[in-house]
Amino acid sequence: YCKIQHSEKDDLLSQLLQSARDCFERHINKSLVPKTYLCEVDEYDFDEHNTVELPFYPIKEIVSIKQIDDEGNEQTVTSFKEIGKAKKSIKLDTVLNYTFEIEFTAGYDKCPQGIKLLLQKQILDWYENRGNTTLNSQIRKELNKFITDGAF
Repeated sequence: YCKIQHSEKDDLLSQLLQSARDCFERHINKSLVPKTYLCEVDEYDFDEHNTVELPFYPIKEIVSIKQIDDEGNEQTVTSFKEIGKAKKSIKLDTVLNYTFEIEFTAGYDKCPQGIKLLLQKQILDWYENRGNTTLNSQIRKELNKFITDGAF
């Protein structure tokens, strides 16, 4: 996409790809590649139904949930309910006076083509305008359109 004919810039392009992917993931709250996350939440992060929405989706698997009391004692939570499909929430029986560590995997097996093209555009923009580390405004608009249209 950048039409670079030699490999001397491979390290730079790899760094730009990683930075662009991280930037996009934070902006859209989606994991573009499969990864494992550890999310720490406390009782104040849950709603009145003892439900908490997980950051980053599509969720592939809830690996474990640990309940930690004020003294640091851990207990594995086995009774919970997953709500939703790709964007999941976790519902627990009780959340008072506890902190929870939720380990889960999220991400696409294959990055959506439209996002892949926007990543390429962003990498090219950063490559041509080195020193600029902000998300290109036009690319941001297109990315927001993906979100509002529910295109992925």
